[in-house]
Amino acid sequence: MNMPESLKENELLKLLNTDSSRVIADLICDAVDKNPELFGSLVQMSFNQPYPAGMRAARAIQIYCLEKPDVMIPYLEEIITNILESKTEGIRRNYLQVLAQKIDLNILEEPGSLISQCFDWLADSKVKPATRIYAAEVIKKFCNQEPDLKRELIDVLEFAMEECPVSLRGRGRKILAALSKPQDRNKK
Repeated sequence: MNMPESLKENELLKLLNTDSSRVIADLICDAVDKNPELFGSLVQMSFNQPYPAGMRAARAIQIYCLEKPDVMIPYLEEIITNILESKTEGIRRNYLQVLAQKIDLNILEEPGSLISQCFDWLADSKVKPATRIYAAEVIKKFCNQEPDLKRELIDVLEFAMEECPVSLRGRGRKILAALSKPQDRNKK
C-alpha cells in the first residue's frame, strides 16, 4: 500500500483505525518523513484518540523516534505532561522507551514529576515489566545530576526485581550494574 505524499490528518486517523500491524506503522512513519508537520498531529492523536487508535499512534511515534529522536524535542514537555496523565499503559511504554533510550533528558527544566511518576510505575506490581524497566532507565538518566536518586533507584529496583518475571530481572541487573560503576568525572 503506497501513501500519497500529501497524506492528511483524516487519512492518518483512518490508517490508525485499520489495524496494529507493523506495515501500517511503517506507512505512518513514511508519511511523517514526507510531511514532518504530521508529527505534531500524530502526537495529539496518541493522547486524544480512544484506544486502540491512540496507542497505535504512540507506537508509530516510538518506531519513528527510535530512528529520528530529535523530532520529539519540540514536543517533549507536552508529551511528558500527557504520559503522566495517560491511563493507557501502551502509550506510556512507547514514549518511555524513546525517553529512556534516545532523548537527553537533561534539557528538562522541571523533571521532578516525571521522576516521581517513574518511581511509582517501577514500584507498582500491576504495571507491565517493560514499562517498569523503561521507567527505571529514565530515572537512571537523572542519577548523575541528583546523586540521592541513585540509592533510591537501587532500593526500589531491587524490590521490584524480587516480585517480577525474569524479563525484568535481567534488564534490572544491567541497570544496577551501571549504577554501581564509579562515575567518569569527565562525562556529562
